[in-house]
Amino acid sequence: MKIFLTGATGLLGGELASRLSKSAEIIYLLVRPKSKIPEYFHKPPFKLIRGDLSHPRLIFSEDDRQEIITSVDTMIHAGAYYNLFGDRSENYLANIVGTQNLLFLARESKNLKSFHYISSVAVAGKFRGVFSEDRLDMNQKFDNPYSETKYESEYHVRKSTLPVRKRIYRPGVIIGDSQTGALSKKDGPYYFFDFLKKLSRKKEILKKLPYFPLPFDPKALLPLIPIDQLAEGMVQEILNPHRPDESLRCYHLISQDSPTIEEFLLDSQEAFNLSFLKFWPLPRQMKRVIKKVDVLTKFGMPSDLVDYMYAEARFDQEQALEDIKSLNQSSYQKYKKAFLTATASGSKGRVE
Repeated sequence: MKIFLTGATGLLGGELASRLSKSAEIIYLLVRPKSKIPEYFHKPPFKLIRGDLSHPRLIFSEDDRQEIITSVDTMIHAGAYYNLFGDRSENYLANIVGTQNLLFLARESKNLKSFHYISSVAVAGKFRGVFSEDRLDMNQKFDNPYSETKYESEYHVRKSTLPVRKRIYRPGVIIGDSQTGALSKKDGPYYFFDFLKKLSRKKEILKKLPYFPLPFDPKALLPLIPIDQLAEGMVQEILNPHRPDESLRCYHLISQDSPTIEEFLLDSQEAFNLSFLKFWPLPRQMKRVIKKVDVLTKFGMPSDLVDYMYAEARFDQEQALEDIKSLNQSSYQKYKKAFLTATASGSKGRVE
């Protein structure tokens, strides 16, 4: 297998590169000129390809470009701009333009057999109800540029006429390793954990409060997935020799028993010795005001995090559970102790 992989210096891309290196003949890694490159990427089966997703040519060297379009049989698009503090223009360039540029390269490739795109459950936006794997446009609205640009990017992949096997993966909120809690980048719930650490230093004051107001819907789902279980499931499908057809399949990759926000808060409070604190959920009607006055930013959390605290979507996983068997073993109840203990203890294994 000859693979072209974007986003290898990112969290998920790096994990995929490491696991795929055991099976691939060669893995071409698209990297920007100033990217920080892990030492092992300089050794076989890896080959560095200098370029930029937002650049019209994508690949700077014409020799490299010709090598890619004549030899690669598998493309994996893990490159994206994901930053809850990011603006629309940054998200647009990396997510939409980058995906369009890669699709153009894919159409030029002479031996391409499969195209794998990493989307996100964020494409559900403000949808209320069960969001299907085989649907994208459900008339949903969006509250932040990341969700909207990932939606538009997935739209382009779905509408592309590539005569190859296409797979779309929609991971949930990525957390640390299911066994150790290790994660190389702070994101999502980890901003909230920093907030809890600050609260834990004010216990005596907090004990005097009858409750602590917080913006969240107790019944909202927090669709978690540990990085190791996510990467393992994706690699199973990427390397699967039994489905060479040209159909498109989409997978929601989240743990089977992902917690509600209320359940997650209670578990987190216990881990940080804050069980005495009573979080009082601010009503959904206050969401717009909360974002406007930037309440979360004052506590060190990105303002757009509030969108996920009030999410109303649930995620159908029929195709994912049928095709990716390991996903059936991903259970929040099984990994939550290791995950939360490592986080609360400030273990270096959590965020490196």
